[in-house]
Amino acid sequence: DSPASSLAAPDCMDASPGQGWRFDFRRSARAMAQALGLGRLQNYIQGTCTELQPSTSVWILGVEHKPFQIQNSESPEHPHQEALRDLSSRLWFTYRNDFPPIGESSFTSDVGWGCTLRSGQMLLAEGLMRHKLGRSWRRVEGGTAADAERSAADVAQLLHLLHDTPEPSAPFSLHNLCAAPGVAGVQPGEWLGPWVLCHALQAAMQRAQPFGVALHVIAEPGGGAPTLYLPSLLNKFFPTAQSAAADTSASDPEATPAPDAAKAAGAGLDSAKDDGGGDGIRGAAGDGGGIAGNGDGIGSSAAAGEGRSGADDEGDGSSAAPSKPPSALILLLPLTLGIDKVNPRYIPQLREVLTWPQSIGIVGGRPGSSLAFVGCQDEQVLFLDPHTPQQVVPACDVGDAATYHCKDVRTMPLANIDPSVAIGFYCRSADSLKELCSQLRELAVCSAGAPLVAIGDGLAPPQSRWLHTSASDSSSQAADQGGDWELL
Repeated sequence: DSPASSLAAPDCMDASPGQGWRFDFRRSARAMAQALGLGRLQNYIQGTCTELQPSTSVWILGVEHKPFQIQNSESPEHPHQEALRDLSSRLWFTYRNDFPPIGESSFTSDVGWGCTLRSGQMLLAEGLMRHKLGRSWRRVEGGTAADAERSAADVAQLLHLLHDTPEPSAPFSLHNLCAAPGVAGVQPGEWLGPWVLCHALQAAMQRAQPFGVALHVIAEPGGGAPTLYLPSLLNKFFPTAQSAAADTSASDPEATPAPDAAKAAGAGLDSAKDDGGGDGIRGAAGDGGGIAGNGDGIGSSAAAGEGRSGADDEGDGSSAAPSKPPSALILLLPLTLGIDKVNPRYIPQLREVLTWPQSIGIVGGRPGSSLAFVGCQDEQVLFLDPHTPQQVVPACDVGDAATYHCKDVRTMPLANIDPSVAIGFYCRSADSLKELCSQLRELAVCSAGAPLVAIGDGLAPPQSRWLHTSASDSSSQAADQGGDWELL
């Protein structure tokens, strides 16, 4: 994935002497494995594959890629050529060496500790790319120099937002994610889990809100299935659409009531709409009904307003909307899906979620290693791995995006993933959010009473912290996560 010269991590020890031996050991072990060529053995032990099955469909973030028949057995083409092109068009964030020190620490590399943050960057970048370029965007390879330049220019603005620098122009860099105010547990050199990651991304989005996109976390502090209150979300993030619907209903008392949510969900599963603009690629959801969950507690999250804390919002979702409502919404759901391993009843639901057009991926991984899940094939999940150290890219060269795309296929059994995950969705409009809720409701119907997320009827209860927990409140809640959220 990167030149061998970039694989060695520089001396970037924290000032804390107690951590020195740990990072020295991790770097030495990684270097030894590379020197001895143990990558294949490691893949075998962990169940990782580097090839796609040639005869079955591949789903990548809501788009189905069916294999095509190759007439000539000597053809260099792959039955999943388009799937490979789609995969290599996703933005890939990995360990980097030699960036400016993070805050007051001496860390100039995130090798050995930054994998969860990098996976979160991939999730966020996919949502922003979906909004800016559409789901049908593909990276140009092998074309003319002008084509390659246009392709690089398409993503340059996005990459600048996540570039490894403390400058305010990169609000989602490691430096600024670690500096996000009020977020517990995000410290350079320390591991963190999906719950803290989601709130760090939310705090950063509150300050920046690029392209008018808002980010909202729906989470139960204990990691159980949270409750999503659609009317409250609509009031908060799409107030214009909600007001228009109310006006229509008030002016036409004979209007036909909305169809049953479960039935609407069924239609949504059969034919899902493209959520990313572009040429309107459609991806029908797969047929994996799932089972999951352990409770339906009211979630807590920070509001994603226009650069303001959500602490002044009312829990009933009826507070005044920001002066300029967001143009789209990214939803993050951090969940705990088991203790030592994923409860098997969750696996079909995770596979199903990756086939939805709103999906922007899942931050998951193996025990001790965070990964970004971006697709599935049969019982395997496709992932982008952030554990490849590369040299930092100078700000002037960010437009040269070669090191931000990965051509390597990596899959692993869904049954082997770590139980701590964060699921991401992108909703371009109120209709897209409604469709997502219908799909989640239908999934819950098939879950034997154990859904990934519950869909609440009506507004969030007034006593709920669901819509007005600010990022600064996450300090005490993060302490409640215990070891469950340190698995990644």
